[in-house]
Amino acid sequence: MQIGKWGRGDRSRKSFSIASPNPQDFCDNLKDKQFRQLFESMNEGFVLYEMIVNSQGKVVDARILSTNPAYERQFGWRREQVIGKRLSELSPIVNSAWLEKYEQIVKTGQPLTIEEYSPLADRWLLANAYTPGPGMVAVVFTNITEHKRMQEELARAREDRFKKCFDNSPDCFAILRAERSAAGQIIDFVHEYINTAGCLETGVSEKDYSGRRLLDLYTGFGTASLFEQYCQVVETGEPLKIDAISYSGMGIASLDGVCGANVIKLDDGIAVTWRNITDKIRLEEELRRRERQYRTLIENIPMVICRYDRDFRHIYVSPAVETDFGVNAEQVMDKTWQEIGINQTLYRSWQREFEKVLRTGQAVAGDVELPDAQGATGYYHVQVLPETDEQGRIETLLTIAQDITKRKQAEEALRQSEERFHKAFHGNGAMMCIVRTANDQIVEVNQRLLDVIGYTRDELVGHTFQKLNLWAEDHKRAESLLGEIRVKGNLQSFEFCLRTKSGKIVTLLASTSLLTLHDELCRIYTAQDITKERRLEAEMQRLDRLNLVGEMAASIGHEVRNPMTTVRGYLQMFQRRAELAKYGEQLTTMIEELDRANAIISEFLSLAKNKAIDRKRGNLNTIIRSLFPLIEADALRMGHEAAVRTGDIPDNEFDPQQVRQLILNLTRNGLEAMQGGGRLTIRTYLSSQAIVLEVQDTGSGIPDEILQQLGTPFVTTKETGTGLGLPVCFRIAERHGAKMGIQSSSQGTTVCVAFSDVLDIDETKRERH
Repeated sequence: MQIGKWGRGDRSRKSFSIASPNPQDFCDNLKDKQFRQLFESMNEGFVLYEMIVNSQGKVVDARILSTNPAYERQFGWRREQVIGKRLSELSPIVNSAWLEKYEQIVKTGQPLTIEEYSPLADRWLLANAYTPGPGMVAVVFTNITEHKRMQEELARAREDRFKKCFDNSPDCFAILRAERSAAGQIIDFVHEYINTAGCLETGVSEKDYSGRRLLDLYTGFGTASLFEQYCQVVETGEPLKIDAISYSGMGIASLDGVCGANVIKLDDGIAVTWRNITDKIRLEEELRRRERQYRTLIENIPMVICRYDRDFRHIYVSPAVETDFGVNAEQVMDKTWQEIGINQTLYRSWQREFEKVLRTGQAVAGDVELPDAQGATGYYHVQVLPETDEQGRIETLLTIAQDITKRKQAEEALRQSEERFHKAFHGNGAMMCIVRTANDQIVEVNQRLLDVIGYTRDELVGHTFQKLNLWAEDHKRAESLLGEIRVKGNLQSFEFCLRTKSGKIVTLLASTSLLTLHDELCRIYTAQDITKERRLEAEMQRLDRLNLVGEMAASIGHEVRNPMTTVRGYLQMFQRRAELAKYGEQLTTMIEELDRANAIISEFLSLAKNKAIDRKRGNLNTIIRSLFPLIEADALRMGHEAAVRTGDIPDNEFDPQQVRQLILNLTRNGLEAMQGGGRLTIRTYLSSQAIVLEVQDTGSGIPDEILQQLGTPFVTTKETGTGLGLPVCFRIAERHGAKMGIQSSSQGTTVCVAFSDVLDIDETKRERH
């Protein structure tokens, strides 16, 4: 070990410089007052070393030749303790790195700036070292500990902001430092940082990541090409983008699913950003699947679907355009209607609708006529729909054209069918009615039914027959008939009676069947008014019975009356004999009874059809006035009132005797039908060219079951009646070509006799009122 012999220089040269190459010159400078003051007061520590080298010329130690007070404060040594001392004598630890740098300065003569933590001074120092002469190194030490602290605080602040930024990022982020072999080859990557999202995604804590090698965590990287790609990023600086990769099976921190990643170079390492895109890939695959399904649907649906840009150019046309219009989809792509050669009228119409959609943003729809692939006219229902971008601006228009030709034809056929049904229903001479099967409500009626029953359509529709009290049948009969209709559904030729709005009863012959109307099961009734037919049948039956009784009366009347005349003569003779005077009262009674029987026989004989009538011209009012005193006397005797209301009627030809009998029979029946205090009214008037005689009482009325049989011989409601009064009246009316009708209610009974070939009781009543 010896002091390096790089020479000591010329001691005779004097200069005023700390950097003097001669130690003696430096010491001489210290004797200068100004230099000494500067040297002693400077804040930077100063030390002058003499290098100690070994036999190979390598610096192995250094001896302190001079220091200033600042140096003493920095290292805690007094000057007298260190001058002439080697560094190895002052501290057992000599920083070889510093000695190597000192050797470099001595050999090259180039100054160096060294920034390093000094264990001897226990602080960070910035050393500016140079060589003032051969074998010597002068070092000026600046204490940068506070500066270093501030740098570290600033670095920590930057790191905190960095961590906050990336820890709150939804993307995973990690920084890895390259670990190299002695030969400089990358053999692994060490984790220096990973954000919260990365820890959550991989299931490894930040603590377990810190300082861990990549291949320790992801064992599969060693055999995967991904490690080589990471190395290439570091070596080339070219970033790496990985669209999709699965980390499954690569190690203990394997990721679940598929990730996308970006890798960039960062110093001698990499920064990796990745995101789990499993859901995204699944959604994209689902979207592709739905797009395939949508395309399959669109291309196979029997509708023509087109998409247009804002210039009305076709940007999509479904294959159905060829089937419907005989045009290949490729022929119309990227063309407007004008370029295709569409009819100008149709073009302008469509253009107006398209512009309306663009202007309002509202879809439009309508039916249009278009020539089909065969050139025939087809009907299409066309919808024009706006398609918008994310900002709600209309980008394209979508049209959907559906062939509705068959539907139109079906609608036309249905319309014609409904028209025929309407005409057949409303123009039918029979009464027709449609009723819902669900609730028996009336759905529709024709005019003929309205004419017969006197209601308006609004009064019937929505109501039931029961609610309107239209059924004139007794409850049991009505329920039985309705039950049979519900069970059988279809029922032919059944009779029932309806009550008109005016209260008149009409008899109908009806049939009913089921039908579907507007998707609703209904029942249609068809009926004929057979009231007159049934009345005529009843009249014929009554007349048949009258004829039968008349024939009987004609054949036996005289045979019965002749013996009775003989008996009456003998009784009168017995009355004149004195010896039989004591039997006078009994003989009188016998004669009266014979006279009563004779009167009955006379009435019976009056039923004879072939009885002659003696017609004379006269006025019905004259006969009524002549009979009225007798009628009024009978009424007063029975406690009733009688009134006559004769109208202006013309003369007519009739048998006065039979008409008197007719009037007396009718008035007697009316008086006997009333309780005390009743009123009998006799009227005459002209109605529909018929002279009408009307006799009205205020009795309790005639029961329906008796009313239907009136006019039949021997039918009576009187205890002592013969039942021949009304049959005689009917026969007298028949002989005079008149018709007789009876109306009865709880307020009384009215009998009308119309001396004409035609009788309508309701018309005569309306005319009178």
